[in-house]
Amino acid sequence: MLLCCGCAKHPATVPVSGEVLYKGQPLKQGRIIFEIDGQRPATGKIADGKIVEVTSYEPNDGVAPGTVKIAVFSLGEEKGYMEADTESLIPEKYNHPKTSGLAATIEKGKKNVIKLTLE
Repeated sequence: MLLCCGCAKHPATVPVSGEVLYKGQPLKQGRIIFEIDGQRPATGKIADGKIVEVTSYEPNDGVAPGTVKIAVFSLGEEKGYMEADTESLIPEKYNHPKTSGLAATIEKGKKNVIKLTLE
């Protein structure tokens, strides 16, 4: 009997890149989540409007193919030592895949470049 601990394969993923605009301008900073039914969510960073470092299982491996719902977060600086809350720089409806209204189709074998425009 051959045992292999920790060598389970994960579902295929594909690279994703793109940009996020808020009120017509590149979103300076933030995080992005790609949620797909039955798959592990992928997360990435938003830096100067660009979607970068999108990861599901391994650094920069991308997102599982299929239709994804998307959430975007962009928080301001902390208000002070005792106030851990930070202020959202975008409307909070974008903070959850079910309320953001943002979605995309990720396709295997294609260059997946997503452009999101937030109002």
